[in-house]
Amino acid sequence: MTILPVQAHDTEGVFTERPGAEFIDDFLAHVRDTGDPTTWRWHSHTAPDKAAKPVLLKTFDVPEGFAKDPARWARCPLCAPAFPKYKFGALVWFPVSGGGDGRVRAIGNECGAKYFGKAAYRMAQNVYRREQDEEAQRAYLARALPVAPALKAALEASAERAQAADALRAQLLKFIPRDLVRTLQHATIAGGMLTVQVQVRVPFIGRDGTPGERMEYQPRPLASVKGAAFLYGGGGSPEPLRMKALQLLADIPPASQLSAMNSDQVHALEKRIQQAFDGAAKMHAALEHTRQFAADDNLNALQRWTMHADSGAPVRMITLDGRPRISIYRRVNSRIPGSGFRDVPDIVSFDESVRQPLAAIPVVPK
Repeated sequence: MTILPVQAHDTEGVFTERPGAEFIDDFLAHVRDTGDPTTWRWHSHTAPDKAAKPVLLKTFDVPEGFAKDPARWARCPLCAPAFPKYKFGALVWFPVSGGGDGRVRAIGNECGAKYFGKAAYRMAQNVYRREQDEEAQRAYLARALPVAPALKAALEASAERAQAADALRAQLLKFIPRDLVRTLQHATIAGGMLTVQVQVRVPFIGRDGTPGERMEYQPRPLASVKGAAFLYGGGGSPEPLRMKALQLLADIPPASQLSAMNSDQVHALEKRIQQAFDGAAKMHAALEHTRQFAADDNLNALQRWTMHADSGAPVRMITLDGRPRISIYRRVNSRIPGSGFRDVPDIVSFDESVRQPLAAIPVVPK
């Protein structure tokens, strides 16, 4: 038997103060082992006053192994103390200050709404949900706040790289048409494969039943492209994401001050910290997409595809291994697909830092 801490209750289970977490854990363990909440040692089998204000301590389900058999469902002291009645319930305290008798009962959720009235029981459920939300928020902050300084340092160290990634994106979008960006976007969504249109002979049956062949254009995989998401901004641009996350982390209190915060302060801080970590993760993903796009093998794949006569690419992108530079040859007339390409390219130079391996970004422990 679990030894529980001394708390203000008598031998009949009358609690003059709210039962603590140890009692709730003991109750849940009892239900898990026996499937019967009514046999818990502090459970009251008597019905409370209908005017009493219930305080939900914990919702629970009758374990699946017992719930399969309706004959083993839990009995409810509100309406069916001697017969199986429910499998989804709540452990409820009825404080004397709320017109109750100080006892604890396990009741069915539907039974509670019928017994106390929908409005009164819904109010108790809403209070419980807010308490659960605040408990989860405090738990998240207890894990996140100690990591926040490391995240802030990582964001500050990423400034040069994030700015270089944004500069590369801005240059590319200046010289390559939107049609190509959309093509790369669709290729990325479809798995990253760029195709060319080739003519193939396709057998068919004519109207008169005579077999024959005809020429059709069909796509053929040519090159795989990575990191194109940074071009169309799928998750946002690195530098704005970095700056926003840093703003959210400004003047963050230490974890030691968490216990002194009220519910509203906890809610606001949890939202702020979560947005900072989410923004940092998006920045990291955008930098990783940039690294993949600027890699030699990826630029060579783009060169091979844009140089292919059947790619339909509106530009030719030329790169030399190891050099952080892309030469972009645009068509003489962008409105004419078959027109030639310009003799003089637009040069896109970028910082070598965007190609370097990325360090992991600090995350909130589970």
